[in-house]
Amino acid sequence: MKNPLVGIRGRVTFTVLAVTAVLYSLLGTIGFASVASSGRDAIRERIGVVLDELAGAVRAGTGTVSLSKPDGVEAIVVPADSTVPPAAAGRLQVTRSLTVNGAKLTLVGTASQAPLTDSLRSLFRGLWIAIPLAAIVSALMAGLATRRALRPVGAITALADTIGDNMQGERVPVPATDDEIERLARTVNEMLDRIEAGRAAQRQFTSDAAHELRTPLAVISTQAHVLQ
Repeated sequence: MKNPLVGIRGRVTFTVLAVTAVLYSLLGTIGFASVASSGRDAIRERIGVVLDELAGAVRAGTGTVSLSKPDGVEAIVVPADSTVPPAAAGRLQVTRSLTVNGAKLTLVGTASQAPLTDSLRSLFRGLWIAIPLAAIVSALMAGLATRRALRPVGAITALADTIGDNMQGERVPVPATDDEIERLARTVNEMLDRIEAGRAAQRQFTSDAAHELRTPLAVISTQAHVLQ
């Protein structure tokens, strides 16, 4: 019995599996990078809002030199000639220059990336599960669709194996698909029609020849008996 994995169905299935795995991996990578970039942009925008609030307080002369928000965003004021402290590990930093009464200041805002990192980690694990699963499902669906499309070909093959002298009008079912399979089924049926027509003509010729030869053979037989 022929292994279905080495036929057309198997080749289509493995091809779809490979192509979809590469395509879904590429799309997943692009989507992951886009989500990460959007998340960092959102954090920077939030830091910018807090820096605007701190700048407004500094211009108003309230004496505010730092702000700390419940969501983890912090902002401080440092002189422009001072060294801006580096951001701690896992935090995103935004700086902004400000001039108040001729004095140049630098506003420094930072925010933790921990929530974003946790979300990206969960997304990464989800992609590791979803991408192979989606590729396998796509390949299985392609295999089932190919099997269904090639079902008439199996019927043609089975009928061809049974062609013999006792064939009595068997024909291949013609699917209403308007494609190559339908044309193949019609062509095979037309070929079977020609084969049966040829056999019928052969049988008719044999019958006619036997009838035509019956009388001369009878005469020859009679004469042979007379001569004996």
